[in-house]
Amino acid sequence: LSFCLYVDNAGILGLEKEAVSGKLEQACSQLDSVGLLTHEVELSNESAEMLGWKLECKLKHTCITPKRYHRLYKAITWLLRLPKVPGWMLEAIVGTMTVAALCRRPVLSVLHASYKFIEAQYAQAAPLWKSVREELLAFRGLLPLLRSSWTSRWAPLVSSSDAGPSG
Repeated sequence: LSFCLYVDNAGILGLEKEAVSGKLEQACSQLDSVGLLTHEVELSNESAEMLGWKLECKLKHTCITPKRYHRLYKAITWLLRLPKVPGWMLEAIVGTMTVAALCRRPVLSVLHASYKFIEAQYAQAAPLWKSVREELLAFRGLLPLLRSSWTSRWAPLVSSSDAGPSG
């Protein structure tokens, strides 16, 4: 039996620099000891960037990095300029939009017609529907709001939802 395991990133947050440094060193040592080599170890008490996210310790929030923001803004703008778009292309950009909106999940409610367009026009290019254009413009306008505060109160009620057709 052989397999390959890939681990991308690990983050340790805390209020005491020495404690965080010790835990980070311990985690890296344990990962290295089982063949999961760590790289680019960074200790920061102000902010850190990881996988397109920026963790702002002093401001106590998470947001998308400026690089991700500009790439997504440009991708949406480019898509809106195309005369015809296949659904698979919109799907790729909607996937990126979805990941970016994970820190401000209500923004995901903007997308509805886009999913229907993807399904209806997956393999064949067609002009974007007016409703899809409106969704893309709305999402692009909401990009500056893609951040979440670490001090926000949690909702006391646990709920769940599913994007599948059966609900």
